[in-house]
Amino acid sequence: ALIRLGLTPEWATAAIHIVTGSLLCLPLYALGKALYGPRAGLMAAALAAVYPALAAWPLLWSTMTESPFLLFVFSGVWAIYRALGMLVSGAAPKPAPLATWGWHLATGVFFGLAYLTRPEGLTYFAVLGLLMALWHLVHKTLFRPVVMAKLALTVIACLLVMSPYVLHLHRVTGLWLLSGKVGLILDIAPAYLADDQAAHDYAVSRLDSSGTEIMWLSPDRFEKQLGEYVLANPAAFFYQVRRNMALTWQALFHEDLFSPWVAALALVGLTARPWTRRRWWQEGLMLAALLPLANFWMFFVISRFLVGVLPVGLLWAAAGADHLVTWARRSWANLRPGAPQAELRIAAALPLAALLAFSVWVAPEALRNGMATMPWTHVDAGRWLAEQTPPDTVVMTRHSEVGLYAGRPLIASPNAPWEQIVAYGRARNARFLVVDDEEIRRLRPQLAPLLETGRQEPLPGATLAAVFTGSARTTFIYALSASEATP
Repeated sequence: ALIRLGLTPEWATAAIHIVTGSLLCLPLYALGKALYGPRAGLMAAALAAVYPALAAWPLLWSTMTESPFLLFVFSGVWAIYRALGMLVSGAAPKPAPLATWGWHLATGVFFGLAYLTRPEGLTYFAVLGLLMALWHLVHKTLFRPVVMAKLALTVIACLLVMSPYVLHLHRVTGLWLLSGKVGLILDIAPAYLADDQAAHDYAVSRLDSSGTEIMWLSPDRFEKQLGEYVLANPAAFFYQVRRNMALTWQALFHEDLFSPWVAALALVGLTARPWTRRRWWQEGLMLAALLPLANFWMFFVISRFLVGVLPVGLLWAAAGADHLVTWARRSWANLRPGAPQAELRIAAALPLAALLAFSVWVAPEALRNGMATMPWTHVDAGRWLAEQTPPDTVVMTRHSEVGLYAGRPLIASPNAPWEQIVAYGRARNARFLVVDDEEIRRLRPQLAPLLETGRQEPLPGATLAAVFTGSARTTFIYALSASEATP
């Protein structure tokens, strides 16, 4: 919609990231304030605004779903906090006022939106919904008619928001499914565990059993079910789970999610205050928000899948920073008895200022380095097609951004022998093929003749139309003949 309003693809996606990423500060502020105090809430919001893994990495992770997904999930967590009345007591809640009906409704809506953004949003709803039921069970209110009605309202609201995608899957497949990706992800998982990008590309881009569609778009993708996959080879599945558990530690603490100082502050935040019955429930809500991440152990683990751990970690880090501020202020007062209040405020502000300054310095540097390695020649290819071809020209490529910048109909390029690629494109009226050198060398070596730019027709039916060379890779545009290719 933003592109249609005139924004470039870069600014359209960046605008969504900036708006939803900024709004994420609101539920984190509210949670931080409720759990640890107003100053901790402000620190949590400030960290969420500038922490590199939230501010910068989503722009480089390619899917751009992280910021809206986190906004919906943690708005839902805050709604649960309010719906359960955790603000007022750790004992049995009082008869709920009318406002809690609104919070139950909001819970269902937020988690439904999270599901529409990423399917694991439903896992969050299931886990946190069980926590809501457990809260009422412990406080002996679960079977009250008003409580059952409010919980039913939450479920109905979530189902209604989810329904467009569920109905779409049913219309396409004839099955009642909650995700259209499970079967294909099970094919991808071994490739990720082996760090084999060629196997990953083949899993999603190979031709299906009919030979007429790639797996990513084929009905065949819905045939493999998780239960059948596990029963076919339980030992291999449990090895996969153990391997993913080990990779989770690496993704969290040795890649681009948790900096050591955030992990240290989070540990302080969890241990610096005494635990009470109320705090057990509050921290239980935070821990429950982490449990859905274990869902990825059944498939594969990469850092962007685990981004849901960051808001919780930053809340704990904010609690630790709040403790550090108090420690710095009191320590300075002890070292300099009679120091003026302004001096004490500066001493208290220095630790937090150092944390924020570090984040503000790291995020732009990360973006600069990441942007330098992006394949901007795909953009050049798209713009060339926009200028040189009619609006109805069909382009075949595995890089969706080419079609986005070209403004032309796009079909996926299969990972198959050349003759089948040509037949696939011809059946869909493709006039151009866009490939790059990295794709050919790493993923599809059968297309190696296309790198021989000295030959005008390196493979039958493909004529070199344009070449774009950049710092990251070289992109080629080939015109495809409409007639049968000569073997």
